[in-house]
Amino acid sequence: MCEIIISDKEIYWNLNFGVTSIGSCAFSDCVNLSSITISGSVTSIGNGAFASCLSMSSIIIPSGITSIGMQAFDYCIRCEQKYNTDEFGLRL
Repeated sequence: MCEIIISDKEIYWNLNFGVTSIGSCAFSDCVNLSSITISGSVTSIGNGAFASCLSMSSIIIPSGITSIGMQAFDYCIRCEQKYNTDEFGLRL
């Protein structure tokens, strides 16, 4: 199983790049992806970004997300709990 944490800043060649979006189909069909935590700097999730991540049981989405694309979480069949809190954003 695989866990991904998308942080506020990624550093490449000593330059800071803030992650602000997750592109369409970015993690689709990652069948071993079990959980993902998205930082507060991300504001949008593209179409089908996590579609068919069949093993994913946990995803934490910050409250600052302003756009979630169509079918972003299609066939994430293990994500059962869905709730929203101001402190943690949206959890699936």
